[in-house]
Amino acid sequence: MKRKKFTYLCLLLSVIGLVLLQFSTTVLRPEVVPVEDVESEDIGQTVRVEGAVQDFYSTDSATFFTLEDSTGEIQVVSFNPVETVNGREVSVLGNVEMRNGEIQLVSTKIEHN
Repeated sequence: MKRKKFTYLCLLLSVIGLVLLQFSTTVLRPEVVPVEDVESEDIGQTVRVEGAVQDFYSTDSATFFTLEDSTGEIQVVSFNPVETVNGREVSVLGNVEMRNGEIQLVSTKIEHN
């Protein structure tokens, strides 16, 4: 009997964990920051920026573009397929990294606005 209760408890905790994970990814989205506020102190952090896609191009393994808002621009790389075009407004959630002396955003999620 104790094993059955333990199994139900584990199942219940798993469901609660999944609900909290879903909640945190859909409701608790990071606040949008201006591109000019993304600095070297943010390396390793996750940020969310919005702006227009510029200089978009894809290779077999990655997609690259510049994201431009009214405060500046930042290079974005995505290792997942991206369907967008130059001039399209997008929201990018990603990790701040330094590549070749430049700050860039490695996207984890790109949404069209």
